[in-house]
Amino acid sequence: VLVRAYGTLPHPNVLAGYLLVAMILTFMRIKQKEHLAYPLLFLQAAAFVLTFSRGAFLALFVAFIVYISLSESRFNWKYLILIVVLLSFFAVVFNVEQTLFSRILFENADSLDERVFYFGISKKMMFALPFGVGIGNFTLNMPDFTSYKLAPWDFQPVHNIYMLVANEMGMAAAVLFMLLFLVLAILLFVRMKKSLRPEKLVGALFISNLAGVFVLGLFDHYLISLYHGQVLLFLLFALFGKYIIKRKALDKLG
Repeated sequence: VLVRAYGTLPHPNVLAGYLLVAMILTFMRIKQKEHLAYPLLFLQAAAFVLTFSRGAFLALFVAFIVYISLSESRFNWKYLILIVVLLSFFAVVFNVEQTLFSRILFENADSLDERVFYFGISKKMMFALPFGVGIGNFTLNMPDFTSYKLAPWDFQPVHNIYMLVANEMGMAAAVLFMLLFLVLAILLFVRMKKSLRPEKLVGALFISNLAGVFVLGLFDHYLISLYHGQVLLFLLFALFGKYIIKRKALDKLG
């Protein structure tokens, strides 16, 4: 039996979320010529792979595409190739390559079926109770929206933070929550465009980080249902806000 890496956090997906954010911020340090960040990024990437979190893998890919699209500098592909080669080597050494490929190729679709099942309950609940059932009450109301007798381990929030907000706080709250991501992305983009090159790079990485977290929210619930996820999400929002406010202050001084 292979135990997925989760560190001191409650689930491997939560660790993957933290590592996703950490890798993007560490990459920022690399771009700022801090050489100690290279081994740190490699260790983070190795731990990230051992979480086997498919949602986080997809989120990192989306964040990478967003960064390449926004960055005006040419990406040095040799670093990406080197990281992939090294991680592949360690995957073979630790005999986890079969597990890694089976999860990426969805050979075991149990978690996917589970998510589809929760999505079905969530949609029924959303249309029946558009003003929400109250914070933390999703699992209490699940039996009313399925014909199956739920086992104790089936009582979990829907694995999508936007649907979960709609279910618990109402559809209007879900729209406002998604607008928060959109407004942050717009403000970050505007400030990035007005910045000089070093600050512009930070803005591009922050937008890619926001995109990655947005994708994470499509496939899991911990960003708003668990304390660890809430800390991660709102610390990021605070970082983004600091960057936006700092640029506004510099604009006024200019």
